[in-house]
Amino acid sequence: MIQLRYRVSKSFGLTLPLVRLIRSRWIDGLSTFGVEVEAIDWKRGGSQGAIRRRLMDRKTLPNGKVGIVARYASPEWSLCDYDRPASPALLAVWRLARRLGVNVRVIEYRRTRRGWHVSVQWSRSFRPIELIAIQAILGSDPFRESFNLARVLGGRASQSNRWNLLFKEKLK
Repeated sequence: MIQLRYRVSKSFGLTLPLVRLIRSRWIDGLSTFGVEVEAIDWKRGGSQGAIRRRLMDRKTLPNGKVGIVARYASPEWSLCDYDRPASPALLAVWRLARRLGVNVRVIEYRRTRRGWHVSVQWSRSFRPIELIAIQAILGSDPFRESFNLARVLGGRASQSNRWNLLFKEKLK
């Protein structure tokens, strides 16, 4: 699987047609309007140029989902995703904090199209595997946490802070 990541300034108004144009121009080796593009081939690896050549050889371009990231993985933040209409209860967070002997610094709730994103900042850092356990205990989406676990066990957590993230919005 090839993934293209786009780094843009916060003031940049990103739309799906613009992302498609940037992607096409990057693959052709043309200017990308000041947007930094990073290509990752999760299966085969390789340099940016090698991945670009593989994409040029394809008849069609990858057309995956494009999203704007709200928060990346961090050792002191648990990032939970709930796919249900009711907001998650805070009581579970406070009980878990007491059992772990840590304090809660910040709790952020954000409504999504299908449910809720809840970010919790703890008073200490945790290893990625511990964060996955915390997120699972707090009731985060089990499929999401199983993918996070696979990325951590596969060594991706040590390579990037993108093993666990929450999107602000997904472009249509």
